[in-house]
Amino acid sequence: MRFSYTSLRDELVNRFWKQSSTFRRLLTSQHVLDLQLIFIVTLFATIEVLVWHVFSVAQMDPRERYKGWFGGEDKEFIGAVLLASGWIMAWVYQTGSKRLGVVDLFACEIVTLCRVGTIMDVVPRLIAAHQNLTASARGEPPNASGQDINFGRFTSQENYFPVFDGNSKDLQILEADVVINVTAFYTYMKALRDHFRRLGDLSPGQDTNPQKCILLVNAIYMAFLAYESARTSIEELIEFEPTQAEAMVTGLVTELNAYRYLTKCFGPEDIRGRRLVLRERKYEELVPKLYESVMKVTGVEWENAQSTAIDLERLYNSLEFKPKINPMNPSSAAAAQSRL
Repeated sequence: MRFSYTSLRDELVNRFWKQSSTFRRLLTSQHVLDLQLIFIVTLFATIEVLVWHVFSVAQMDPRERYKGWFGGEDKEFIGAVLLASGWIMAWVYQTGSKRLGVVDLFACEIVTLCRVGTIMDVVPRLIAAHQNLTASARGEPPNASGQDINFGRFTSQENYFPVFDGNSKDLQILEADVVINVTAFYTYMKALRDHFRRLGDLSPGQDTNPQKCILLVNAIYMAFLAYESARTSIEELIEFEPTQAEAMVTGLVTELNAYRYLTKCFGPEDIRGRRLVLRERKYEELVPKLYESVMKVTGVEWENAQSTAIDLERLYNSLEFKPKINPMNPSSAAAAQSRL
C-alpha cells in the first residue's frame, strides 16, 4: 500500500472532525460550556505570558538576548506557566470526555427503552386491554384487539436500567434540567413496572375488573409521562440532529397515542384532565414543525427519521389534532431517485 499525505490528511480530518468525534464535541457541545471557558481562559493566559516574555526579550540588549531566551529567572517562570497550562488542558480534555461519555450512556439507554416500548406496542396493548374491560363491564362484546390480552404474574428477573443504576452518581456533573428530566423518566418507568406487577397479582375473576381498569389507566398515564420526559431528555442529551429527530419521532408515536386516549378518560373536572388539555397546543405546534423539518432535509443519515415520520403523520392526523399535517415525500428519497 502506497503512503499518501493526502489520504492521511483526509483520514485525520474525518476522524477528528466528524460529528461523533470527541475532539469536535469538546469544542462545540453545550454539555461542556464551562470546560470550554476554562480552556479558552487558560489558552489566552498562556499566550499572553508568552507574548510578554517575547516582548521583554526583544527590549534587551542584543548581546543579552540569548540569556533572555534560555536563562535567567524568566526561564523558571515560563516553564511553570507552560506546565500549569498543559496540566489544566489535559484535565479539561479528560473531564470533558468523561462528561460526554455519561451523556451518551444515558441517551442510549433512554432511546433504546423508548424504541422497545414503541416496537412492542406497549401503550396500544394497554389501551386495548382497558377498552376490553370497560366493554365487558357494560355488557358489550370485547374488542377483537383485546381478546388475547391476559394478565399473568409479572416477575421481572432482569435489570432494565443498568446505566441509571450503575451511573446515577454521574448525573451530578450534568446540567440541572438534564438531571430533572432523566430522573423523571426512570422514576415513571419504574412506576410503570410496579403497575404491571400489581396487575399480575390480581386474580382473573370478574370481581377485580374495576381495579384492573384503574391500574390500566394509571399505567397508560405513567407510560405517557415517561415518554414525555424521555423526549425532553433527548432534546437536551442528543446534539446530532438526525439521531435526535429519529428518537423524538419514534417516541412521539407512543406518546401521542397515550395522550389522546387519556384525554378521553379524564374530563375537565379532573386535575389530570386539565393538565392534559394544556399540552394540546404544544403538540399542535411541535409535531407539524418536527415533521416538516425532518421531511425537508436530505442525506442518508435522515432516512430512518423520515420513514418513521410517515407513521407519525398518519397517527397525528387520525387522532384529530388541528390543523392536520399535509403529507410530504421524503427529500432524501427524492434526491436518491434523481440520481438514478
